[in-house]
Order: sequence, then C-alpha cells, then structure tokens
Amino acid sequence: TIIIAYPRQQPPQPEPGDYSYSGMHDQGPLPTPKEGGEFTQIIGIVSAAKKASDAYLTEVIEKEKAIVASKMNVKGGVGQQKRKRN
Repeated sequence: TIIIAYPRQQPPQPEPGDYSYSGMHDQGPLPTPKEGGEFTQIIGIVSAAKKASDAYLTEVIEKEKAIVASKMNVKGGVGQQKRKRN
C-alpha cells in the first residue's frame, strides 16, 4: 500500500454564488480539470444561460423595486409606511 501525504492546505473560501473550480476538496487537492472533451459545449451553453437568466432577473427585480418605491411615494410617505398597532 502506498500512502501519499499532501501538505495540509486550507481550501480557498469562495464568494457566495461562486461555483468555479477551486482545485481543492475537503480531503485535499483535486486533479486539474480536463480541457475540451464532450462536455465543453454543454458547460458553455449552461454558463451562457446562467448569465442571460441573471441579467433578466436583475432587470425584473429592479423594475419591481421601482414600482414599489413609486407606490410608497404616492401613499403620502417618502418610502415609509406607518404600522397599525394591535
């Protein structure tokens, strides 16, 4: 039996929402990813779809924020509503 000891390394902490290849796993380093191959096109298509989805959803969220802000201004307060006391 051959045991390979890797030096203890702390895996890099990715930013929230970052799913890129870090090269580390809980148990240590991972092999380098293969370049090309049969999944290259699929990965590219999924990445492009994610970018398009993010752009669309950001636009929808910004429009909804603008609608809510305009309704708040019409109701008499500048962005503040009074809560009813029970």
